[in-house]
Amino acid sequence: KRPVINVSWEDAQQYLAWLNQKLGIAADDPSRYRLPSEAEWEYACRAGTTTAYWWGNDVQAERCNGKSSFWACIKGLFDNSRTHPVDGLGAASTNAWGLSGTHGNVWEWVQDCYEDGYNKGQASDGSAHRAEDSSCGSRVIRGGSWINLPQLLRSAYRDRDSPDLRSSYSGFRLARTVREKRLPLAT
Repeated sequence: KRPVINVSWEDAQQYLAWLNQKLGIAADDPSRYRLPSEAEWEYACRAGTTTAYWWGNDVQAERCNGKSSFWACIKGLFDNSRTHPVDGLGAASTNAWGLSGTHGNVWEWVQDCYEDGYNKGQASDGSAHRAEDSSCGSRVIRGGSWINLPQLLRSAYRDRDSPDLRSSYSGFRLARTVREKRLPLAT
């Protein structure tokens, strides 16, 4: 019911390899389970919006005043001492595409190697930057956590951590490429 925490980026990679093997999905299969790229994560988080958060630009300023955690701001129902159920506050924490907890539950590892500057060397097709680079010293995390101030939880905000870091405020979300089946055109 709660997000997976205390897992490093490296742990997530091991889990994904295990899961794909368990399901009989080859490592080179484009439809394998994986971490999302940074671009995919932001696209899914925004759910078609261009605002700071998927619901708009304001995090209930009357409650936050820039001094409280995200969860204390959203309806004031939760404390900010730990993660919250993945369904969060139901509809209040679920974006238009049905994703819950994209702002402020746990930082989510993505596949990308971190580079200063968001567009530095990024692929134009949304794929992960230096995804397989074993010398990458920092991996990208997105979404913010229960311990962060609201301004760190914006859809566009990004940070980094060492790929071997485990913490109570970071976890991951799975992604999978689904191939669309096309029917032959009628003639």
